[in-house]
Amino acid sequence: MTFIPKENIIKYFNFKINIPEGYKYLAIDKDGTLYAYLNKPTWNKATTSWVPNLLTNQLMEFLEIGIFESNQIPPEDSLVKIA
Repeated sequence: MTFIPKENIIKYFNFKINIPEGYKYLAIDKDGTLYAYLNKPTWNKATTSWVPNLLTNQLMEFLEIGIFESNQIPPEDSLVKIA
């Protein structure tokens, strides 16, 4: 038996990242964690992070993808529409 994972490779600030299908936005929070969102998140100045707009009862409204260890991308400028 073999398993072939599904790939959905997206280019994000010169990085190639595998994002599950259906997610429409990518953004980095203040700690460098990259999240994928189903709907456009809102920037929260008080917490300096992106907040998902929970429009549905879906448990996976947003998904942690990985961590950027460099702070060259400011969180408030990191939102990118991918779909």
